[in-house]
Amino acid sequence: MEDKLVVLAEHPYERALLIKARLESEGIDTVLSNVNLIQPDASAGVKIKIREEDLEQAMDIYKQFVRDEGAWAEKETDKAKISKKSGVKKILVPVDFSDYAQHASHFAMLYASKVGAEILYLHAYYAPDMQTIPYDESFGFEGSVTEYLNDLRDTAREELKKFLKRLRKIAEKENYKNLLMDYTVVKGPLDDAVFYAVESYKPDLIIMGARGKDKRKHDPIGSTTTRILEKASLPVLIIPEDMDLKGFFERRKILYATDYDEADFEAISKLMNLIRPFNMDIVCMHIGRDKEDPGDHLKMEGLKEYFRKSYPKGNITCDIIHKEDVIAGIDEYISKNPVSAIAMTTHKRNLIEKIFYPSITRKMFFYTTVPLMVFHS
Repeated sequence: MEDKLVVLAEHPYERALLIKARLESEGIDTVLSNVNLIQPDASAGVKIKIREEDLEQAMDIYKQFVRDEGAWAEKETDKAKISKKSGVKKILVPVDFSDYAQHASHFAMLYASKVGAEILYLHAYYAPDMQTIPYDESFGFEGSVTEYLNDLRDTAREELKKFLKRLRKIAEKENYKNLLMDYTVVKGPLDDAVFYAVESYKPDLIIMGARGKDKRKHDPIGSTTTRILEKASLPVLIIPEDMDLKGFFERRKILYATDYDEADFEAISKLMNLIRPFNMDIVCMHIGRDKEDPGDHLKMEGLKEYFRKSYPKGNITCDIIHKEDVIAGIDEYISKNPVSAIAMTTHKRNLIEKIFYPSITRKMFFYTTVPLMVFHS
């Protein structure tokens, strides 16, 4: 006999996806119906269906979801007013419970409270690929494997709940307002989970720690963070462990590293969208080796003219630093001119690789204290 499905609630598509993620992270199978397959984002009145036997548990989870959202309907008007100042409405924060993740999550709350964005905290847990051995007692073995995998999921879910509980205490203490936070737990590698969440949740920004749990201290950025940074199709903001969170908003200056590439135009546009509410300056900087190279100066003048015409009200300045070593040039500038963050595109592979994989003897001032914002080229 087939399980009978009942309607738990009815919501717009994006909200239905969040509720589906919450229910499934609690082990409840969920089906969405009445979805416009051609334009799912335009779907209204999406029905969230569950098995009838799960109704009581699902109702408790759904009520908690509504409470966690902080009276969504009442706050929506104020949230919409704030969001007009910024293009960021959704933030995805991958977490692994490390100090780096805690610090990045705290910054995400601070940023979201200022722009009226919602946050989805994502945790991916490892589960081995265990195949059932085909012999007479295989059913007993399969049962124990299922229990083991369920225990892994439940443990991950409980750890994430504790993590968010600590964050909510911070938010209450710091009086962060307009915060809408939710969570989801996914099995598998973190980078795969992030790319799946990007497709389903459609965030405008990813905020994450520079490294994960139990990573080597001398590695500037962890391998998982690197993979996400290089492949993500949306802006990624990397938060160092020693970053001054409030300093990001107080310094009011972003250093954008340019190599006169066409990708810079789109990246600058996105960057201005991210920082619009904070009245920040953008310093578009090229680090060149040859002081006598006329091409550098001609390209920079062209860039200045583009910014003057495209962003007449934008606080954008352009400059050239002559230095043999790009990293040394950035270090030298930041030591004299504190900035909120360094921004660049993934097209600048050489520069990104130097930041990710510096030589053992190289000392970099900025990567331990200054966030790195990367745009997909």
